[in-house]
Amino acid sequence: MRVAIQGCGHGNLNSIYAALAKLQNDRPVDLLLICGDFQAVRHEADLETLACPPKYRHLGDFPEYYSGRRKAPVLTLFIGGNHEASSHLWDLYHGGWVAPNMYFLGFSGCVRFGGLRISGISGLYDPRHIKMGYYERMPYTGDMIRSIYHTREVEYRKLELLQGKTDVFMSHEWPHKIYEHGNLNELLRCKPHFRNDIQSRGIGAPPLAKLLKVLQPIRWYAAHMHVEFKATVQHDQNVTEFLALDKCLPGRRHMQIVDIPAAGPMQLEYDEEWLSIVRAMDPFLSLNRTAPAIPDKVDLTDHVDFVRRLKESRSLKISERNSKPSDTPGKRTTLLQTSEFCRMLQIQDRWGLPFNLKLTNNPDEICSHENNQ
Repeated sequence: MRVAIQGCGHGNLNSIYAALAKLQNDRPVDLLLICGDFQAVRHEADLETLACPPKYRHLGDFPEYYSGRRKAPVLTLFIGGNHEASSHLWDLYHGGWVAPNMYFLGFSGCVRFGGLRISGISGLYDPRHIKMGYYERMPYTGDMIRSIYHTREVEYRKLELLQGKTDVFMSHEWPHKIYEHGNLNELLRCKPHFRNDIQSRGIGAPPLAKLLKVLQPIRWYAAHMHVEFKATVQHDQNVTEFLALDKCLPGRRHMQIVDIPAAGPMQLEYDEEWLSIVRAMDPFLSLNRTAPAIPDKVDLTDHVDFVRRLKESRSLKISERNSKPSDTPGKRTTLLQTSEFCRMLQIQDRWGLPFNLKLTNNPDEICSHENNQ
């Protein structure tokens, strides 16, 4: 199986697919991974949730794929970064199709393709928000346009519960101090302004460094820093090959193709253990400013049994049947996928909340509203 990895997308899908066509030669790629800043901007309304100066806001190429005028030539799996149409991705918190052949892994997620176990996490680490719930509501005001993509503790903890082999892990930013396992001098030659950060606090996210130690994936792909960087992390018994790539610009090293042995059907499927984890951790997903404390140990037993029975009654293949776009800007058709996912796992569908629900000073008021859904 051939897998292509792309650094930041920044809405340049046509250029990315053109680069892929040139790079793959006569051996077609089976899967494309994009490591954040995908920018699934459907229309002008989505631009209002894109965290960047207004002069840099543009629709990009995604509307052509969303409308069906173009179709991704290869299955494209992506995570979120810090420049996203956050309102769109929030509606697909658990993951889902943003356009035909384009799948968002979710705020955190784990799927299988060709027998590969691919997990990942969206957003950026910010210590101010990691212990908080997802309190943001549309229209985003103040710092909400940024805090919405700050990764919460519940996402890291869900991924830490994964057992067994992880073939591929995707993140937008780098694990903290990953540069200690690669050619630091070459990195500083390309990005000399990194030196101060490295000397003061280090580059990267500490929770990702912990995930790296816990999961020990075979391959870890990232972006964000707009530079190619390779590192090899030696664990006690396993090895992780880390690769960060640049953004899509001429002359930049933004894409790489790797050959990985396939061990299953070339179709996207839910990971059984991940479904169990999502179900077990659902009580700790908060839409308030405060979030419940997550215990050190989370019992998955009942949830594993539930997913085992679920698999006996239905396929775990991820269907595209709810990926059709809406002709009406603002109509949240993506919620159909999220609602279906929640029904499948029999977990709370928080996305049934009114889209413009205002925060109150008393978070319990929102809790009581959720409980009435």
